[in-house]
Amino acid sequence: MNVLPIKAAPLVMHAGGARSHPGLPSFDAGDAERWQTWLQEQRLEVMQVWMEDDAQAVEIYSKFLRGDPVGALSVWQPCEPNGEKLWFLLAVFDGGEGPCAYFVRRVVHQSTQVKGSVCI
Repeated sequence: MNVLPIKAAPLVMHAGGARSHPGLPSFDAGDAERWQTWLQEQRLEVMQVWMEDDAQAVEIYSKFLRGDPVGALSVWQPCEPNGEKLWFLLAVFDGGEGPCAYFVRRVVHQSTQVKGSVCI
């Protein structure tokens, strides 16, 4: 099957302040296998960035903790993982354990494990 590779694009705003890439299919909590398959088809590696670890988002994270998750999520501009420009933003959302973002980059190999990152 030929799959057109997803490329960087402006994110689309959703209810609750979440944002996602317009080419990102909808995945539910139980769709882990489908998510992994999609990442493999796209040849993408994923890096998860948490708002609480983003040194540039201290005020925004305080806003989230004060009870304004929509406002915090809608304005947060997550930093690239490890400061590398090879990544592009796929989604910003409340991950249940707090606000997080998924960055992706194209890889030659098929590793699609979700990794964590601390922005400094």
